[in-house]
Formats: sequence, structure tokens, C-alpha cells
Amino acid sequence: MSESAQRQIAICYLLLKVEHWIPLAPGRKLSAGDRSSPDGPAVTAEVIAKIEGGRIVGWGKVRALFHDVEPDGEVAPPDTRLAASVIAALMADGAASAHGAVGINSRIVEKKHAREQRRLPDHLRASALARAETQILDRLHGFNAVGVRIIQDPVGEAEEP
Repeated sequence: MSESAQRQIAICYLLLKVEHWIPLAPGRKLSAGDRSSPDGPAVTAEVIAKIEGGRIVGWGKVRALFHDVEPDGEVAPPDTRLAASVIAALMADGAASAHGAVGINSRIVEKKHAREQRRLPDHLRASALARAETQILDRLHGFNAVGVRIIQDPVGEAEEP
């Protein structure tokens, strides 16, 4: 596959502060100061984009994670297991499609997540996509972009002749 048609997946991690999103390093430990509202949880989002040839060509769902703050101010770190399970599912589906079968792993992961997910209002989903787009494009153009990871798309590699 040529460099211009290289397929990748970008994962952008964001933290909601009142009504806007800020980049979040995946390993950063959250604190009570990261609450999205004075007495509410800390809300983070994972936004997955499909990249081809240095351009964003598709979006996954905005995955919101609500981190409850304990009375002592402790907050669990962002749970990136869902992103890892999505990537593993995409890899398994890519391997299946390389052998002519249809992979369903990513659909199963999506359905499981949909059952467990709290809902974000539509305007916050839209603003998360806009912020993720800025962060991902900055990273693709060589700038330091906090909270963005880019990996090779295993499904895209499987489709190569």
C-alpha cells in the first residue's frame, strides 16, 4: 500500500470541563479538580477516527466515560480497556476478512458498550468530534497533540492485495 493511501486508526482522549473538551493524556490520573461540574463526575471521551493517506475519512462513536469522584477526592484513572477491546476486535475482524469470512467481533464490542454507556447530550458529542478532529489533524501534520494515539489499521492492511 502506498504512503498516500496508508490506513490508520486515531484514538483521541478528551476531558469535559463545564461545556468544552480539553485534551487528556491517556495515562493521566484524574483528580476531584477534573470534575465536569462542581459536584458531578469527571467525564472523559474516547473518539476513534479512521485515517487514510493523512486525512480523516470516517468516525467511530464518541465513547463517554463517567468517572465518579469518591468523598475523599479519589477518581479511578481513565479506563482504556474499551479502546483496547475495539482494536482487538478490529484486528480479529481483519484477520477473518483476509480469509474470506465476515468478522463480527467489533459489532459485539459495540453492542456491549452501548448497554453500559451513559448518554452525553448531542451538542457535547458534536463538540467532542470537533475537538478530536483538531487534535488528530495536528498530530497528522507533525505537531505535538496531547491525547492522540495513531496506530496502523489492521483491517486496512488485510484488504491489501
